[in-house]
Amino acid sequence: MLEHLRKTDGQGLQLNNLGVDFGPIHAAIQQEGALLHPSMEAMQESFAAGLAVAHTEDVDGRQVAVGYSRLIPLLGEEQIQELGLPAEFPLLAELGTVFVSPQYRGHGMAEGLYRELFGRFRESMQGGRLLVIGTTKTAKVLHQLEKLRDMGINVHAGRHTEFPNLAPVTCVCNPDFGSGFQHGPDCSERVTESDAQRIREALPGRGVIMLRDVSNGDPSKIPCTMFVSDRALAASADRMISETYGMPTAQQIFVDRLGGINYYA
Repeated sequence: MLEHLRKTDGQGLQLNNLGVDFGPIHAAIQQEGALLHPSMEAMQESFAAGLAVAHTEDVDGRQVAVGYSRLIPLLGEEQIQELGLPAEFPLLAELGTVFVSPQYRGHGMAEGLYRELFGRFRESMQGGRLLVIGTTKTAKVLHQLEKLRDMGINVHAGRHTEFPNLAPVTCVCNPDFGSGFQHGPDCSERVTESDAQRIREALPGRGVIMLRDVSNGDPSKIPCTMFVSDRALAASADRMISETYGMPTAQQIFVDRLGGINYYA
């Protein structure tokens, strides 16, 4: 999946062969309740395939990962064909866990991880071949994504219902997040449209303080908000799903077809 988007210069494989130790950062990620928890194998394989980036520190002669981020392939060319979607439907990937070990925070490492990861796939995103999506309950994630505009990546944050057909590929929360499997229009964990607008207005500059009344007094927390790497491409993909399966039941048919290819397994 996403094979032809992997790095071709061998950098990821070369670093992996040098022996990057993911053990400490993997253990730290497992302690964070509101993060995806990739397995050690998934972290290593993503890195070797060029779908993940890691910042390392030399610790007693070992290269230990202290920062990590990855893209998770969702739908590749084979899956798009199986689903009966048009050939021009973009490849889909999700922004996975972006994590910096606590002792290394506050020095811009997270921004560096975002820039390196998105920069790796910028050409595919700008060419309309790859759409990156995700959900977050953390304002800092959206602030970091907002900074990527100077790279020509115009991430858009909003409500899941803005792209109702795309939402089911990312809005799959485990019970620890409080909402379970959700792809319908109603979910108490989701951001409202009015709050989504206020969040977008707050993102440029230092507007995080403006989010306090959206997040029960904690400016780092926001209701579950969906984001896409390109609003126009997301709208186009959502429309292609509607045209393929027919309205008004396109979303449910899409969910059923995803189940048929074991997407949710």
